[in-house]
Amino acid sequence: MYYLEDKHSEYEYTCYIRVADALPYINIWKGTSMEDVWNFIREIEKKHSRYNENYYIDNDFYVNPYRRSDYSHYYRFMVRKVNDWKRLSLKNEKCNLRKVA
Repeated sequence: MYYLEDKHSEYEYTCYIRVADALPYINIWKGTSMEDVWNFIREIEKKHSRYNENYYIDNDFYVNPYRRSDYSHYYRFMVRKVNDWKRLSLKNEKCNLRKVA
């Protein structure tokens, strides 16, 4: 997902998921635009429609068909800024690397 120089998207999107009372996890899916997010949401809707399961998407841009208390699957989309890779330098004061013996 990361590239050298300026050949990458400004933001990266992913999805936090919790199924019933199971341990939550961050999906391996990563998007680079809101269009990718909406496509993933359509897949969520199709999947839950097929299996007749309730779900809740906890983001302000989505209108949920179910109440928050009635879901078996919980989703929350998250975003972060993507930065350029930097050359590793031991002279860089921000880089606290210890010598490995």
